[in-house]
Amino acid sequence: MDSKREKFTVDDGDVVVDRISELPEDVLQHILSFLPTKQVFQSTLLSTRWKHVWTTFPILKFDETSVLWSTEKKNNPEVKIKRRNFYKFLNKCLRLRSRQSQRPHIKNFTLEVSVQNHKSKSRVDRWIRFAVKSNVEELILFFGGSRIRYRLPHSVLVAKSLTVLTLHYLKLDSIRSDINLPSLKRLSLLGVYADNQIIQNLIVGCPMIEDMGISCCRGIKCLKIFGLPKVMKILVQNNHLDMLELEASNLRDLCIIEGRLSELNLLPLKNLKMLFLNTPNVTEKWFNDNLSGFPLLENLELAISWKE
Repeated sequence: MDSKREKFTVDDGDVVVDRISELPEDVLQHILSFLPTKQVFQSTLLSTRWKHVWTTFPILKFDETSVLWSTEKKNNPEVKIKRRNFYKFLNKCLRLRSRQSQRPHIKNFTLEVSVQNHKSKSRVDRWIRFAVKSNVEELILFFGGSRIRYRLPHSVLVAKSLTVLTLHYLKLDSIRSDINLPSLKRLSLLGVYADNQIIQNLIVGCPMIEDMGISCCRGIKCLKIFGLPKVMKILVQNNHLDMLELEASNLRDLCIIEGRLSELNLLPLKNLKMLFLNTPNVTEKWFNDNLSGFPLLENLELAISWKE
């Protein structure tokens, strides 16, 4: 990373002054936010000032696909070396931050890796645990291409600092019901395996949610969304649901695409403005019976069967 330098002259000779390093820390961190994590880490080589800026930098994004081509065979020796180096780099980054007397909080922690075996699973557990202990606000986890399905640690489901939680291709499998995410505003599940009960526990444990998306998940047959007074946007698609019930007084935007749905119950949505429905059970009768429950509807898109 090259910084611009300004040269000026004093009586005893030319002095090179690093103007960028003299900027306030929040400005330096804003500059670093536009760079990949690896380049941000490399900035620590510039000076002790930059090293301190890195250790308090609140955005950590680690993407295994940035060093591994998706077309490369996983058993290729070169791929294994690249993956091992990626793990070493990630561990080094977190170790450097953990040495601080007071662990700096993390605003965004993004992790995109494939879980190949139980050893790599334990690594991921450790990285996520680090983020949770650092009071992470936005946690984005993506485990596409994994050989084993990663199980989300329960500690994530009781992380009071979380405002955004994005989970892709993992398993929600907690026998505990004490899910408590009091600050969560945005939830996105994609390709997640879960059952009816844990999804209900998750919904109940997120009372401040504003934006929710559940897509291509498996194991859920019955979805009931209640008790979310602040939710304004909901997307439910391609989950192979049998039944969906929804009550949300402040909902503005609703999209449901479920090709197997046999029962759809939408309690009056008095503030709904946008509705998209693509389900086999939305008939002309259903439409006529329910339309009065959406008095503020402005945009309606339907893919329906008019046959009874």
